[in-house]
Amino acid sequence: MFAGCIRVLPSSIVPGNKMSTIESKEIIVTMLENDGVYPGDPQCESIYQYTSDWDVIVWAVYWPNMYNDIYYSPYCHDVIELWSKGGGLTQTGKDLIMKSIEEIK
Repeated sequence: MFAGCIRVLPSSIVPGNKMSTIESKEIIVTMLENDGVYPGDPQCESIYQYTSDWDVIVWAVYWPNMYNDIYYSPYCHDVIELWSKGGGLTQTGKDLIMKSIEEIK
């Protein structure tokens, strides 16, 4: 899954809980375009963009049965929801897709 592009970080609230931190914008755009699915993987519950402690923009993916505490994490700053299973694609998610398309041109 996501060969070499993720780090699984422990949750700050629930011991043993983890989220997938994605460092590849291309993977996130693929998931946003495919309703939260990366080819070969199950659908996730939600996708977020945030700024890390190192002042780098990265993305978080929560999978089914994971407690979503990203807004309370001391490691995640400027959190923005891009997509959720219940709400679909946000305007920020749409903007990220469009920006990626423009970068390719």
